Amino acid sequence: MCGEVGKEVTGPSKLAFDALQRFRYDTAALDLNGDLAGEIVAAIRFSGENQTPVSPAGGLPIKADGLPFKFNVTVRAPFRGLLNTASGLFDARKVIEQARPIDTDEIPGAAPQ
Repeated sequence: MCGEVGKEVTGPSKLAFDALQRFRYDTAALDLNGDLAGEIVAAIRFSGENQTPVSPAGGLPIKADGLPFKFNVTVRAPFRGLLNTASGLFDARKVIEQARPIDTDEIPGAAPQ
């Protein structure tokens, strides 16, 4: 789950990344505030237990699972950008289309390059 970013993280953030690799949620909440034409603030709160052993204190040899975690995440972003990112998580076609070079042969009446 943590990908390349998670491999570079250290300290308390590493503990959070490790805990989220296999996580059993107890609660989850999402609050959105802001202007649809401007910036949106998303407050994401969730709690639960890790299902994969983690080192609780910066590399101690103790590994523990079933630890309770509470996460509070705040994301500030332009609404349209946030919406595009969220939609890309569920449907990658839009992201692929935006990244794909335009083939003028597919556009009727376009001049060849």
